[in-house]
Amino acid sequence: MCCFAQAISFVGKTQIFARLTGKGSQILVYQMEYESEVPNAMILPLPVSQNAGDDGVRFIDLSEDESFFKTLQRGFPILQSSPGITCSAKMGEVKSVSDSLQVHNVGSFIASFVPSIDDFDRLDPQFTIAKETWLKIPEYADYGFAVFQLASLSATAHPMAFEFQTRFENERVFFPTVHIHDGEVHATEEFDHALYLQHAG
Repeated sequence: MCCFAQAISFVGKTQIFARLTGKGSQILVYQMEYESEVPNAMILPLPVSQNAGDDGVRFIDLSEDESFFKTLQRGFPILQSSPGITCSAKMGEVKSVSDSLQVHNVGSFIASFVPSIDDFDRLDPQFTIAKETWLKIPEYADYGFAVFQLASLSATAHPMAFEFQTRFENERVFFPTVHIHDGEVHATEEFDHALYLQHAG
């Protein structure tokens, strides 16, 4: 999944690790390559528990563990790689988000948790996706959102990691796979993703 606040020039080699903790929460680790021409943010919708407040996500700094996914890959043979996803776009310099929402310095990212779609108005508008866009995919209408402001215009980002209280509890694991690359929701998308799942036991 990749949802970006502004149009993105390129994103590919997306890797996502997910695991339930056995205590009503889930861990997600996310990494990708990207290029953008304007300041941008990646936004991940999350099935947070219904009573999640502003502190509904615990961000984890993995800036010192950039080889996280390379280590995982050693356990799996790669049969074929796919070309990256490309989109027309535009991106600049990252500013701090509004102090209305808590800001977390997570390695090279400035991260925030947005408890609901309506709370996006508490965030710098350049790092949000319009409410009308989210309403086109109603299954996310009551989700929370992890927002990572990208520190540069192009990079292989170090892994983004966090833990959230999931409404699914120990029933199922959530992988963020919806795409919004240009402010629009499209009927179909191409995927360049590797998904890793670890059992909580």
